[in-house]
Amino acid sequence: RHKLDLQKWIFQADINGDTVKHGLPFAQAYGFGSEWLSSIKDNLEDIVGQNSPAMNITMKVANDYYPAGPPYIATGKDMYNIASKWVEFLPKVHEYFPHMMAEMHAYSLAAAHLRLPHQLARNFMVSDVDSETFEFLEKVPRKDACVPDIIPESELPLVLHYCQRYALGRWFVGKYKLPESFFTCDHPLLREPPHNVGEQYDWYIFPNQKEMEDFSPAWKQQRIVRNGWTMCTMMRGINEVSTYHKDKFCKDTKANYNKDFIFIDEELFQSSIKDNAYPHKGVLRAEDVNGKIVMKVSE
Repeated sequence: RHKLDLQKWIFQADINGDTVKHGLPFAQAYGFGSEWLSSIKDNLEDIVGQNSPAMNITMKVANDYYPAGPPYIATGKDMYNIASKWVEFLPKVHEYFPHMMAEMHAYSLAAAHLRLPHQLARNFMVSDVDSETFEFLEKVPRKDACVPDIIPESELPLVLHYCQRYALGRWFVGKYKLPESFFTCDHPLLREPPHNVGEQYDWYIFPNQKEMEDFSPAWKQQRIVRNGWTMCTMMRGINEVSTYHKDKFCKDTKANYNKDFIFIDEELFQSSIKDNAYPHKGVLRAEDVNGKIVMKVSE
């Protein structure tokens, strides 16, 4: 059972339930809102049929009850029914919406077709440091952002969804940059940042050298903590999995346990270790001046 703490749950007047049961599945609220419906609205009948309850869903209802994503929690009966329609609808959803989110849109459509509005949660999962619920990090200072187990397990979200890129300074982790050979005996582990990495850097530059951000304004300080915590947690998790793989499958081969793999050019990386100042002088930076945000050229 869950008490509906509105910092953790989306208030839904027609549901407001605190127990998973037949007809009331729970899920994480995702940021796509009613897009699952608007993206296929013109072709909806071809996907679900003219008599489907989904044909009568309004955009408001689509936004309030169905932008659901993992973790999903439902009774076996409800999840079986959703999964059956999910598989049935997905090919045509992808035909009309041939993009990465098609499979999630099809889940929402299946739930709407079955009249299974979801009780949506804010803190089942975290991923996007710019838009999701990270209240559990609010009291963590910058210097401790990368300290292991800084947050008690009981206060953590259920899942850290690894679908973003995280960085501070030149430290970086991103799933699409992880080599296919990473989980092998020969490949080194990730080099992990120092525990005080959040104190060392108030900026990041991605390995592509094109995407960067300045966190120096006071109103951006919490994003340093978020980036630091997610980056370090993800790196440690990846290393833990790789270490387990090496322990189990590399007994007859010399396994590489060295933590020295980085995602960026070695020279650039080392330069940022020696000098942690933001390297893009002359770039516009937002500064807090007497409570007002002023754009200034960095010196």
